[in-house]
Amino acid sequence: MALVWESKDSKNHYEVRSAGNSLRLYTNGIFHTQYNPRQLLTGSVWDLLMLPVFFHCPSATKRVLILGVGGGALFHLLLELTAAKEMVGIDCDPMHLKIAKRFFRLRNPRIQMECADAREWVDLYQGEPFDLVVDDLYGDHKGEPIRGVEADREWLTMLKKCLSPSGTLVMNYATRDEFKGSAYYSHAAVRRGFRQTFGFTTPHCDNLVVALLKKASSASDLRRQLSLVPRLDPNRADCKLRYRVRRLTI
Repeated sequence: MALVWESKDSKNHYEVRSAGNSLRLYTNGIFHTQYNPRQLLTGSVWDLLMLPVFFHCPSATKRVLILGVGGGALFHLLLELTAAKEMVGIDCDPMHLKIAKRFFRLRNPRIQMECADAREWVDLYQGEPFDLVVDDLYGDHKGEPIRGVEADREWLTMLKKCLSPSGTLVMNYATRDEFKGSAYYSHAAVRRGFRQTFGFTTPHCDNLVVALLKKASSASDLRRQLSLVPRLDPNRADCKLRYRVRRLTI
């Protein structure tokens, strides 16, 4: 991979690298974003974070909150595939927001980005609820990715309050064991109000993306909605979407 740009300060080392037609963002060696303007799908975890909007008609997703912007790959997917009119991105790293705008082309009037601590922002939020909330908060420790906010009872309760009555909460976990250590497993009150929970994986990474739905759906509904979009239709030989989905229960 060729180095396109880098910057260092006392705490962080940022790199933007090119891999073919794709750009990648690394912070302290951790892979945060991949974006290819010629190809919508990333082939990795960002596709999984997008997929839950297809449990229902994606045109029903009007307001989106993304916690953890990175370079903004998920924004590009949602801008292209949903009818979202307002998308809010929160990241505590001002350099990530600058990189997202400069290198990853996140300049769209539908996007509002704020540099803030996600936990504080969510705690203070009193505005209109969101149809989709995505928790993709990751930092690093000794070269390994770690969750930016622990998925404890308080955090999950706060996120739930941001959702519309039929909203979906999507959370990225580095491993299945990390998800099993979350408050979703240990507190029934956290699960209350969610009709169903699904897990998404892809062969290209170890992450488990969890979708908690306040409005019931099914994997069949998901596949049916995907089949209406040619580039996402798994029945087409040229479809580059690779994922597995299964319902999660306690």
